[in-house]
Amino acid sequence: MIFLLAKIVASFLVVSFIHEVSHLLFAMLFKRKGIKFHVSWTSFFITYENNNNDFQNLIIAISAPLVTTSIGFFLVLKIPELAGLGILFLTNIINFFPITNDGEIILMSLVNIARREK
Repeated sequence: MIFLLAKIVASFLVVSFIHEVSHLLFAMLFKRKGIKFHVSWTSFFITYENNNNDFQNLIIAISAPLVTTSIGFFLVLKIPELAGLGILFLTNIINFFPITNDGEIILMSLVNIARREK
């Protein structure tokens, strides 16, 4: 029982780590200032200075749910032994919706880009 619980917690941490590393890589690609990777016993998160570039904000925000959801589809469809982990990765699809921080940034960036295009 304890082994199963440890396995579940480790799976959540793996998904969270990959999610945040996806944000981190794109923040580094766009040379954001003040990038920090925070680690705690239960989670990971990154912080960086916002340079108010809506396109960059969109790419950074959308990168993590896109990467993790893609990994989830791959695991479920191609490696059935890891389908449970794949489903956990697929739960990141919720991050596309504006009820999450990523989803809110995605929506705000798209709205700002659309307003500027008019």
